Amino acid sequence: MRTQSPKHLPVVTIRRDRIGAGRTAVTVSNGVKIAIFTVGGDFHALDDACLRCGASLGAGEQTAGLAICTDCGWVYDIVSGAVEGVPALRTGHYAVEVAGDNVRITLPARAPDTS
Repeated sequence: MRTQSPKHLPVVTIRRDRIGAGRTAVTVSNGVKIAIFTVGGDFHALDDACLRCGASLGAGEQTAGLAICTDCGWVYDIVSGAVEGVPALRTGHYAVEVAGDNVRITLPARAPDTS
């Protein structure tokens, strides 16, 4: 479900029970595919596509706060989005807020279409 926050940023809402401990949910909103992870009871949202090969991070293995791409083996820190061994290289990371039974992910505003 997509709504607009007071700042007119797109917000994705997903039920908390869809993302159990150590599990991942993948959703698409506003043209962005997002992988939602749990680490130590906290929720984190990253761009779903691996920076190296484009495979789904949400479809890969999650262990000890890391997401591992199933296609190329690149490892991402779920909390920061940083690629292991190349900390300056990061995938998109989105603000997450838990509101009751829902997890809300705030996406960046898209630039207006001027074409």
